[in-house]
Amino acid sequence: MLPFKKMPAFQTTKKVPVFISSGNLDGMVSTSEIKNYTNLLEENQFNIEHHQLNTGHNLTDEDVVLAVKWVHNNFKL
Repeated sequence: MLPFKKMPAFQTTKKVPVFISSGNLDGMVSTSEIKNYTNLLEENQFNIEHHQLNTGHNLTDEDVVLAVKWVHNNFKL
């Protein structure tokens, strides 16, 4: 799911880390939309960590555990 209907041009040279979790059973956002978005970010030099979970559109405990681990791995706290 793109955040804008028409994506503006963007790019980074800093390999900015981005966390994405999505659900295989999501009825609101298709897996192909998520794949297109992650590809777009990767093509523009973002460092993507994408987790495809066996869930719908809702957040799960697994999402939170993965996100916390990602924060600890990518930022000094």
